[in-house]
Amino acid sequence: GAANRQPARVNAGGVATNRPGQQQDERIHFDNEGRPFDMQQVVVNVANVGINFGKKFAADGKFHWEGIRRCVKHLTQELRLKVICVIYENWKGNDNVDYPQMVSGVPKDIRDMCQSIEETPRATGKHQKSADDEMTIKCTYRRNCRMLDNDNYRDWLRVMRNEKMRAWLEHSQERIHMKYYFDSGLGCFETLDGNAERGASEERDGGGKGGGPSVRPIEERNGGGKGGGKRSSQDGATSCVTPPDSFLDQSGGYQTPLAQAHARAFGGPPL
Repeated sequence: GAANRQPARVNAGGVATNRPGQQQDERIHFDNEGRPFDMQQVVVNVANVGINFGKKFAADGKFHWEGIRRCVKHLTQELRLKVICVIYENWKGNDNVDYPQMVSGVPKDIRDMCQSIEETPRATGKHQKSADDEMTIKCTYRRNCRMLDNDNYRDWLRVMRNEKMRAWLEHSQERIHMKYYFDSGLGCFETLDGNAERGASEERDGGGKGGGPSVRPIEERNGGGKGGGKRSSQDGATSCVTPPDSFLDQSGGYQTPLAQAHARAFGGPPL
């Protein structure tokens, strides 16, 4: 009866926590401190993305700014997210896929696409070896938003000194941690979203049983209607960009492995 009802307990987010079925719903929408997740922002570990791209496509197998460019384009233009990049200060890496040139600091076109660039100090000592990982976690915690990195952060679940942040990471990682890959045939950046927990707000935006897809259909992203078509920077394929003229030699052929991947993606001249 009414006399036996327990008063509603309310968390810091103003949500009752003792209603039937409330615990799972709260985990989807709120962190362990009761703060609502901000799913419109993402903190990107730049070194992780650039090194993974370089291992697949760069001649020297090292970090390459082109991987960051494709990642940020995809996140901002296709997924409509605000991007915060975490990178060591004065970071150097090659840019220009066909004719690599060493660039110090974040290239202007990438910087202009980001909400902010958070530079990790170059602290000395073995315990500071993964300072950019720690900063990625802490920047994400402060914003209570998504983070993108293919590292699973298992060590940080043990060694994070800030107990409050460690508890948050353990509670929230499944909800906010985004993984990604680069398509070795097309050079495209893409996120892996299949096992992510979904919230009602995402379903209302089109991802639930009664709605359409939360992002545009693949045929639309690839160039329009059912007939497909060549990708371009105007038709929504933001993680695969139209190859610049620097990818071509004087005869109009694509010479490097990555440039050849572009040719396959964009229907370029015969190899």
